[in-house]
Formats: sequence, structure tokens, C-alpha cells
Amino acid sequence: MIIVYILTVIISYLIWTYIHEMSHIIAAHLTVGVIRWKINLFLMLENFPHNIKNMRFAECIYYPKREIMSREKGIISLAPRIPDIVFAFLTPITALVNEPYCYILTILFGGSLIDLFVGSEGISDRSDLKRAADSLNINPWVLRIIGMSIFIICVITTSVNYLVKTGVLK
Repeated sequence: MIIVYILTVIISYLIWTYIHEMSHIIAAHLTVGVIRWKINLFLMLENFPHNIKNMRFAECIYYPKREIMSREKGIISLAPRIPDIVFAFLTPITALVNEPYCYILTILFGGSLIDLFVGSEGISDRSDLKRAADSLNINPWVLRIIGMSIFIICVITTSVNYLVKTGVLK
């Protein structure tokens, strides 16, 4: 069964990377229109290990139909937060599913929590959080606190649900 879980982790990474990057493209399409686009799903290291801030897990490249205004750039940068938050709040209900399927769903839905956590750090100048904060003229700490709060609430709720399921908490 461990092989199934390992494969699920790999598949979850690919799914959530695609969802994340596709969210940018969909938001760009809805706000400014997109002529064509491309997604690179795999880890990219530019000048690594000399500059770890240039490490990127994936990227999307799109060509807008018109110039992107600052507010639109912020919306496009925040777009992956929507599926992240939806699935983060669905993660706790995975404990209601029978074993071993509950663990597979937790891994799949938990990918949203990882994306939300990493996206809430905003370390790099290229990060979505930094771009959104700059474009929308918002303090990046507001976005960090919101993202991390949702992450913590969902992780605690999921953990409690599994502790109740296994009988550790009654």
C-alpha cells in the first residue's frame, strides 16, 4: 500500500502544480484575454545553489491580448488561492471516507494545503504573493496571515477528525 501512497504524492504534486498554473492562465483569460499559453510543470533551478530565491517549482507563460493593468496583475497572481482555499476546507472531510481511500484523498486534497502554505510565504520577489501585494497595494503580511490562518485551521481540523476517527480522541 505504501507504493500507492508514494504514487499518490507524485500525482498530487503534478495535479496541484497544473491547477496552480492553470489558475493563472484562466484568470488572465478572464481579465485581459490570452492569445496562447504554456505550462512547465517541473522544478527549475536558475543559478542554483548560488541563489536559492530563483528556484521555481513550475511556471506558466501566457501572451495577453492587451497590456495588463496593476489590479489585473494582482487578480491573476491571487488566482491559485481560490482552488487552494476550496480544497483546503474540504480536506477535513476526508476523514469521513473509509480506509484506505481516506488517506489517498487526504494526500490529494492536502496538496492544496501545501500550495497554500508555500504561496503564503512569499519569499521570492517572483512569488505570487509578492506580485499580488505590490499590484494591489496591500501589505504582504495581510495575505500571509490570511493564508497561514486558513492553513492552520484546516490542518488542525483534519488532524482532530483523524484522531476522532481512530479513537484517540473521544
